[in-house]
Amino acid sequence: MAPTKKTLRVLIVAEIVFGFGSIIAYRLGATSFPETLRHEGPSPFAELTGPLYGITLILALLLLVVRIAATVGLWVLWRPSRLLYLIITVVTVLSGLPFDAFGPRVETGLSFTMIGISDIVAGIILGLIYFSPLKTHFEKTEARGSGAAAEV
Repeated sequence: MAPTKKTLRVLIVAEIVFGFGSIIAYRLGATSFPETLRHEGPSPFAELTGPLYGITLILALLLLVVRIAATVGLWVLWRPSRLLYLIITVVTVLSGLPFDAFGPRVETGLSFTMIGISDIVAGIILGLIYFSPLKTHFEKTEARGSGAAAEV
């Protein structure tokens, strides 16, 4: 059974639900942490003030806009959205690596699980749009009728 547009759209909705679900689960679950874990100390990015903070904020907003454009583009099968989605997914994964370099962090099990599921769904979406019959919706096609007109 070949994946359909409906399958792609269900996966897009699932990724969004698990992405927002992880944020909600973290915010609600953080209040249940023991007192010693509620405040992990100063943020490793606390020194991001002034122009550096502004640049970081602008980059984060730019990434959000590109993420929305790529997701909406996949929904409507817009050809450039496939590459945008790949780029934004790779950038999102790579941007999370510095957080891991600052040592241990505290998260709720539910939020961590939802992040993982969202990442897996993103991988499935990438597989569908690059390696399944759905890829034809995102590839260049020659103008219809151009071959017949050239032969005449």
